[in-house]
Amino acid sequence: MYKPFQNVDKLIAFQFEDRRTDYSARNNNNKSEEEEQEQEQEEIEEQQEQEKQDSEKKEEQEEKYYLEHPGERQTQSVYKAQIVAVVLLKLVAVVVVLVVVLVVVVVVVVVVVVVVVVCINWVYAGVFLNFRDTDIDCLLLAATNKPCTVDGRTINDGDTFILPLTGPCNKFQCQNGDVMPYEYGCERDGKCFPVGDLYSVGCIQRQCGPIGGNFAYSRVNEGCSNGGKCYAENDTIVVQCRTMTCQRINGIIGFRNTQQGCQFGNTCVQLGETIVDACRTFKCSKTTLNGIPIYSTDPIETKCQDSNLDCHPAGSYFNYYMNGAVRQNCTCHVEGFNVRYFC
Repeated sequence: MYKPFQNVDKLIAFQFEDRRTDYSARNNNNKSEEEEQEQEQEEIEEQQEQEKQDSEKKEEQEEKYYLEHPGERQTQSVYKAQIVAVVLLKLVAVVVVLVVVLVVVVVVVVVVVVVVVVCINWVYAGVFLNFRDTDIDCLLLAATNKPCTVDGRTINDGDTFILPLTGPCNKFQCQNGDVMPYEYGCERDGKCFPVGDLYSVGCIQRQCGPIGGNFAYSRVNEGCSNGGKCYAENDTIVVQCRTMTCQRINGIIGFRNTQQGCQFGNTCVQLGETIVDACRTFKCSKTTLNGIPIYSTDPIETKCQDSNLDCHPAGSYFNYYMNGAVRQNCTCHVEGFNVRYFC
C-alpha cells in the first residue's frame, strides 16, 4: 500500500541537491559569458593598439623618408595645393554660372513685367484698335507717328517721296522718323519701270538693276551685231574679205579684224599677199584715209602673154595670136603697166 508521506526527508534532500546543481550550472554559464566578453574586449584593445603602433611606425617611416628626400615633401604639398586650387576654381565657376543664370532670369522677368504694364496702360488709354474688354490683344506696339526731316522738308509718317540725287523712279517712305527704301526702278523714255525690266535694242538686251549705288539699265547679253544680225562672243564672220571676230577688250565687246584682205573679183587676197591675173601681178595693200582703212590690189609686175596664155618677160620671143592667126617669133615691150606686142 502506497504511503504518501513516507521518505519525505529523502525527497526534500533530492530536490535541494537538484537545485544546487542547477544554480552551479547557471553560475558556470554566466562566468563563461563574462570571460568571453573580457577576451573579446582584450582582442579589440590589442587590435587598436596594433593599429596605433602601425600608424606611428608609418609616420616615423614617412618622416624619415622626407628627411632623406626634402624635395618630395614640397612636391606633395604643391600637388595637394594644386588639387585644392582646382576644386576652388570649379566651385567659383559654378557660383559664377549660377549668378549669371539668376541675373538673366531676373532681367527677363523684369522685361516681361514692363511690357505687360506698358501694354495694359496703352490698352486703357485706347491706343490699340479693335480691342474688347474681354479679349485684349497686346501683341503689337502702337506707332508714334514720328515724322521725318529730309532736305529741310517735313515728311509725315507713312508718306512716300523721291530724292533728286536718286532720280524720279526711286521712292522712299517715312517710317516712324526713319527714311526707308520703298520702291526702286529705272527711267526709260520718260517713264519709270520696275527693277528687272528688260528691253532690246537690235540684238542687245538691257535690264534695270543696281549700278554704282543707284538703279539703271545695263547690258545683260554679250554679243555683237552686224547687218541686223546678232552674233555671240567669239563668233567669226567674213565681210568684204575681212575676217572679223566678236571679242571683248577692256570690258568693251565688238567686232575686231582678225584677218584682213582685198577683194579681187570673186577672190579674197590676204593683206600683203599677191595674185597673178593675165600675166599681171597684183598685191593687196592697206592705206588709211581720215582714220578709215582702205584696202586695194595694186599691180607690181607686168609680163607678156603668149598664145597659150603663158607669161614671158619683156624682150623675150614667143608665139602670139594676132589678127586671127598664131604668129611666131613675136616679142613685147612693157611701158608702165601697158604691153605692146611685135611680130
